[in-house]
Amino acid sequence: MENIKKQGIWETKQFLIDCARDHPKAQVEDYVKHLYQSEFGGGHMITDEAASLLRLREEIAGLSEKQKKQPWFFHLCGHFCRINLSVSEVLSPEMLHRLFIASACRVPKGARFLFEEKLRLFWEMSREKDSPFPFSSKEVEEYLRGYKESGYQPVQHSEEYHRIYEPAYRVICREYAEYVKLYAAMERCLKERGSVTVAIDGNSAAGKSRLGDILTQIFDCNVFHADDFFLPLEKRTPQRLSETGGNMDRERLREEILEKLRGEQSFSYRPFDCSLMKLSEPVEVQPKKINILEGAYCMHPELREYYDVKVFLSISPGEQSTRILERNGNFMLRRFLEEWIPMENAYFEKMKVREACDFVF
Repeated sequence: MENIKKQGIWETKQFLIDCARDHPKAQVEDYVKHLYQSEFGGGHMITDEAASLLRLREEIAGLSEKQKKQPWFFHLCGHFCRINLSVSEVLSPEMLHRLFIASACRVPKGARFLFEEKLRLFWEMSREKDSPFPFSSKEVEEYLRGYKESGYQPVQHSEEYHRIYEPAYRVICREYAEYVKLYAAMERCLKERGSVTVAIDGNSAAGKSRLGDILTQIFDCNVFHADDFFLPLEKRTPQRLSETGGNMDRERLREEILEKLRGEQSFSYRPFDCSLMKLSEPVEVQPKKINILEGAYCMHPELREYYDVKVFLSISPGEQSTRILERNGNFMLRRFLEEWIPMENAYFEKMKVREACDFVF
């Protein structure tokens, strides 16, 4: 816990230093707004979703040339970032608004005491001899005193900040930001074909299931897991197990999921239960325009024709071991390192999985 606290302090301090470097004309209220958004996000702006979308469209239509050239992201300390409206060059207003709404609804909101800690850190930095801010600690102290009395309400950017920097953005979850180009590709497929099927393959512990979860927060979609198609005992012949990528029941995955997704009828499939080593009860699936298949081996060459967008998630060996240890414990880590990871790496290399993907994250 102490290490987490130290990391949070370091991140906040570095964030404030970066703000001073990148926005040297920012006023006290601008820093307070930065810190408020870093803790609580931007959900306070949403009272009417239809009106919110209309306002966003109007802002995009009225972007200045300077605003159109802004970097897509301005990362805040904590769970959030600003996504500048310049991203509208690849995302539709509807998609951008969807990210904004999903962030407001899904991301856990911050705590008042944590926000107060960030404000205290801001004040302490303003008192330092080599303070990076263009205002005095007295100005900060007086502003924060009145701000606390107001109940820590959301604040607006200063007139000077608006005039110089022309902010035009929405606040979204930081982890959503990494996959903007993926959302854009999915949008294009939906527009051109009316549906999209996405495959997410990659290294163990690289975040395949997490990306599947993120997409369910943003889109109305079905998510299927390659782990539900583990090879059953009766198919584990020496010949099959000697195949690269042969330890997944790709035939059943193709027949029960991928072929059925080409139709518009509801269907069912039976996930494989690894703890019992048998198929579990049927799962009913309602047809949706967006379908996600995540998990190792889902990008086997025999299955690729079914996917519109293909994603590979990568991770360094050190971080991979750390995540597996935290998730599965030391005994299972050894199995991953000695058995499953070498098998996956052989599959990636022989089947050219990474090279066949549209996106590598």
